[in-house]
Amino acid sequence: MRYCIPAEAFHSLVPPPFRQMTDSTEIDSTAETARSLQLEIEVQPDKPYLAPNPAHDEVAVMGIAPEEVTEITILTMQGRQVASFRNDHRFNVSSIAKAGYIVRVVTTEGKVHYLKLVKQ
Repeated sequence: MRYCIPAEAFHSLVPPPFRQMTDSTEIDSTAETARSLQLEIEVQPDKPYLAPNPAHDEVAVMGIAPEEVTEITILTMQGRQVASFRNDHRFNVSSIAKAGYIVRVVTTEGKVHYLKLVKQ
């Protein structure tokens, strides 16, 4: 699975020596000449992630077979539990406050994954 994002969104993460377009035109965030460049980001098939993220209401755990997800726990950045869901790879976040969270996902194999979630 691949996602495309505009270069401007990715620009601040790239070290200055590597901030070049494919035609060697340097990206200048203050100039009107900056144009959109689609960058492809590979999603690793064995690494779980949340989609959509940032989220408004329903979120799904991706990268793990739906039937393998046994428990999902939403934690604040301080470690306080906000919500918990069982036996579903989808969960609703509409009732929690806008903030950053850690989502703990437990699989049938006993593997535990910690994923970041932004609630908008």
